[in-house]
Amino acid sequence: MIRTLAIASLFFLLGLSLVSSQSIASLFSTSQQGHATYYGAYTGGGECSLDPTPPCGSSILTVAMVTQYYTLGTSGACGMCVQITGNGTGSGGSPVTGTFTVFVNNECPSCDKNGIDLGKSGDGVWDISWTAVPCPCGSSSIQYAYQGTNANYIKIQVQNHCVPVAS
Repeated sequence: MIRTLAIASLFFLLGLSLVSSQSIASLFSTSQQGHATYYGAYTGGGECSLDPTPPCGSSILTVAMVTQYYTLGTSGACGMCVQITGNGTGSGGSPVTGTFTVFVNNECPSCDKNGIDLGKSGDGVWDISWTAVPCPCGSSSIQYAYQGTNANYIKIQVQNHCVPVAS
């Protein structure tokens, strides 16, 4: 109880919320139909500047989210986990099959509506469905990383969160 109050107080003081907008929140309850593509292995923090990624020391795949959702709020999809399901329908040499969870840390301005660009090597355009899900953080604690300051701002990164965090 005290820990929850302390975290809520810190979020209030820093002007943060756990889900960036009602539109992002709706992605947790509705399935989207789109295409998956590939942009190659990626190990950086992405356009979201989230480093390290993914959260909680997990080894889930990172992805770039189509601009329509990436820009909800202010980079609203940053830090969101998405469960993707593919049945191998599409074209190319690397079909997307099965169900797996990914972590959004980048923007995909070239993706089509509801598209996701997978951060691994592959080929093709594949039909998928996806839904936002809590990230697999288990019982790990939320952490805060100090990233810098000057006279006009302080930059703190929230880490190990299970849902997107907005400033």
